[in-house]
Amino acid sequence: MNKIIAEDIQNILSEPLPWGELDGKTVLITGATSGFLSYIAFALLELKTVNVIAVVRNIEKAHKIYLNYLNNGKLRFFVCDVSQKADFNKLGKIDYIIHGAMLASPINYVNYPMDCVWTAVFGSYRILEFAKEINAKVFLTSSSSVYGEPKNENPVNEDDYGKCDPTNIRAFYAESKRIQETLFVAGHKQHHLDVFIGRFPNMYGPNTPVGNGQSLGDFIANVLNNEDIIIRSDGLAKREYLYISDAAGALFTILLKGKVCEPYNVAANSLYTMKELAQNIQEAARIIKRYAGKILILNEEDKQGRQRLIRLNAQRLNAIGWTGKTDLFVGLRRYFEQA
Repeated sequence: MNKIIAEDIQNILSEPLPWGELDGKTVLITGATSGFLSYIAFALLELKTVNVIAVVRNIEKAHKIYLNYLNNGKLRFFVCDVSQKADFNKLGKIDYIIHGAMLASPINYVNYPMDCVWTAVFGSYRILEFAKEINAKVFLTSSSSVYGEPKNENPVNEDDYGKCDPTNIRAFYAESKRIQETLFVAGHKQHHLDVFIGRFPNMYGPNTPVGNGQSLGDFIANVLNNEDIIIRSDGLAKREYLYISDAAGALFTILLKGKVCEPYNVAANSLYTMKELAQNIQEAARIIKRYAGKILILNEEDKQGRQRLIRLNAQRLNAIGWTGKTDLFVGLRRYFEQA
């Protein structure tokens, strides 16, 4: 494990949380090869007392990501597509399920929209049915996309929902996250499951996917390919960004201290326009990578139907002890130091 990731994991574990509640427990994680959820697994494995079952579709990819833990007796892999029938029961007793399997990148949900919706609906349904059988607590990694188009520029609370045009290309993902949340609440109402929901903004850090259709990943891909940073829009759309270890700390805070069936916004007042994001990436790469590329704003038509602005109000999460710690520029420097 490289130095940056090791430091990040220790920062997660330094959060003042009741970690002892996880001693001897088994945690199943779907979507475990994603950058964010692999961080969750790394942190749990570093506790030394928690068993982790990583649900993956590509075992070769999983072995590369979890290389440092392949001989760790606390880690097991389960290969399946959660939207299809799988024999989860053979895994034995599971205490917590962290559900993050989803086609989350714009390239995926634009090119495979039916698969995106199918995975959201049937993957969540099968996970909840399994949780009912074993009486496991379940966490859903949701998204700020559930808010649709905000009514104004005020910070969005957990009960402030804007419109979501079901024919818009972004709806494939946004509506999928909405139905996931609805299913989780239904699981609580009908089967009395303990469900927890975190609504995350754009996340970045080591293992961040690049060239995946998201602005941050595409800008980083430009840098790593020694190309100019290309902004295809007018550069004025604003987004929240959250460093991956801060996001992991938020997940554990909600899981260990949050209220059942109550969604939590996860944000750190890190709101930037696309142009400001590009400038931060450019400067961090200049310092760490001696990058000399320019920023080009093409002002093309927005083919992915991006929202102009969404700002999350995280007071509910702040009230149970979590705050973001990593400035965007600092986080981007950390990314390039390990890239």
